[in-house]
Amino acid sequence: MAIQVGEQPGSSNPIVTPPPPNTASPYWDRAKTAVQIADGNYHEAVSHLGQTHLVVEAFIMATNNQLSGHAVYTLLWPHFEGTLFINNAAQAKLVAPGGTVDAILSGTIDSSRVAAVKGTQAILFNFNTSSPPELLAGRGVDDAQQLPYYPYRDVALPIWNAILGWTTDYVATVYATDDSPANDRQLQNWVAELTSHQGGRVKNVGVVVNGIEVIRTREQLAKVLAVIIFTASAQHSAVNFPQASIMSFAPAMPLAGYSPTPSAAPWLAMLPPLDQALTQLNLGTLLGSVRYTKLGQYGSGYFTDPKVQTALDKFQKALMAIEESMNNSGLATTYPCLLPSLVPQSINI
Repeated sequence: MAIQVGEQPGSSNPIVTPPPPNTASPYWDRAKTAVQIADGNYHEAVSHLGQTHLVVEAFIMATNNQLSGHAVYTLLWPHFEGTLFINNAAQAKLVAPGGTVDAILSGTIDSSRVAAVKGTQAILFNFNTSSPPELLAGRGVDDAQQLPYYPYRDVALPIWNAILGWTTDYVATVYATDDSPANDRQLQNWVAELTSHQGGRVKNVGVVVNGIEVIRTREQLAKVLAVIIFTASAQHSAVNFPQASIMSFAPAMPLAGYSPTPSAAPWLAMLPPLDQALTQLNLGTLLGSVRYTKLGQYGSGYFTDPKVQTALDKFQKALMAIEESMNNSGLATTYPCLLPSLVPQSINI
């Protein structure tokens, strides 16, 4: 309908509207490109790096330190595979000063890193309300009546429900009663490290009892585990793989603009130089093309408890039903990044 590129209205920041049919407008083309640039920068720093890679890292450290030999460790560890390795590589090269992100994104590397940190905190500081249904409702995009076409929502929610069903069943095999987690000292030590300022700095995990955050019930634990697994698998898939199919072609989604907006200058003058466009193409194609492991596939004999295996079979069948539904509706073609068979178990790229 209309785009105002800057925040403050005024003569130097006009509201740009679409041109009449069958006519061209450099103002409108440049305004649309400015939206794509802003979206691309937010996507890479916040939605991708901050809210998947960095969020999961906090749980990897606490799980490794506190849950060795624990059933929760057994469940989570396949969803952590490769994450510290790729995060370390990103820190050393991608988001380092003078690295690739510094070269192709709009802001300074310091501003991009600050945005990533704030994006991470938005999840870690509000973990009890960071499930997909709650995040979608908070953004006002959960109602299919008001927003009929939203492929992410329509696929992410069934996958979330399948994961939550899996963690609920798994937790029920570990704890005999609903309040058993409250008496699990090893589990509470895990929560203590997650919420410590010297540890994960996570807030709002479970409930607060006598000023201390604890997980008291099976339901609370199942939800925490589901958010971790969803973030490491489906959510990362949703933000990582479009880098190849949508974001690698600079004219469609440039990550920086190279002439002022608003302006009557040709649209091409706003696009990155060819060497920058090539870097974006290579990076997006690499990051968005590597798939290693598959959601719900833990390897033969990984779980030895027959009750857990029964729960896993149920989870795998739920994922197969989602895949069949996507194939029947056409979403498998139009929105393949959340096709269950293409969703990796962990953040490994």
